Amino acid sequence: MARSAVLVLALLASAFAAEEVCAEGQCAEGAEEAALLQSTAAQKLAEVKAHSNDTAGVPCGSSADCTCGEDINPCYHNSECTVGKPNCNAGGSVQCMFCGPAGPRYDGKQPDRPACPNGYVTPSKCYWQP
Repeated sequence: MARSAVLVLALLASAFAAEEVCAEGQCAEGAEEAALLQSTAAQKLAEVKAHSNDTAGVPCGSSADCTCGEDINPCYHNSECTVGKPNCNAGGSVQCMFCGPAGPRYDGKQPDRPACPNGYVTPSKCYWQP
């Protein structure tokens, strides 16, 4: 997570510098190549963020993992979750949704939950491997 934050800051700084060097589409001599490299770095950052499992402010990501308060129940980020919607509010975060089966150590009848739509994080933080 810390490495991602450092990468994000570095790429944002380079994107900001590219905007200053080539304001209004006019690049200073020799600055065009630097601006192109910085633009490419900004595009890479967008790709990394799109494939990242980190979702700001919530304990769950786009792929399921047991990060919502215990190592039994997988959960994932679902922006359509609302208070009171079944399986939402996993681990106390409204946009985290429980999915898939609970681990073998789960007491009682397996909960009725949807499948995890984006698969699981590997390696998982679940005590069992989904």
